[in-house]
Amino acid sequence: MKKKSLAWTLFLFALICAAPPGAEAVTQREALIALYDSTKGESWTSNYGWKSDTVPICEWEGLYCPTDSNDVTVIDLNNNNLDGTIPPEIEYLTNLEQLGLTGNIKLNGIIPPEIGKLTNLANLF
Repeated sequence: MKKKSLAWTLFLFALICAAPPGAEAVTQREALIALYDSTKGESWTSNYGWKSDTVPICEWEGLYCPTDSNDVTVIDLNNNNLDGTIPPEIEYLTNLEQLGLTGNIKLNGIIPPEIGKLTNLANLF
């Protein structure tokens, strides 16, 4: 009887923790592309590498990663003609420590509440 109870408990736990049908984790690349698309990246002053399948993310213009990692920790797109809004997908850049967007006078809208989920974010410009 205890085995059935334990199995049932584990099943319910897995069911509760499972993502809803069709929901998939957003990758770092997808989150960055959402930023590019929502701020008219094709019109940025400099957008080298963005959305490329051949240029590694850490070599995209304005992105910085630690030497031992492929996780973006700094986005520096200051004065780069961003036009639009910061997308909610920003929350998936979980290793982000600094976000620099100053001087982009066409950037508008609210700072998305999802930015509050970035527990490593120390500097927001």
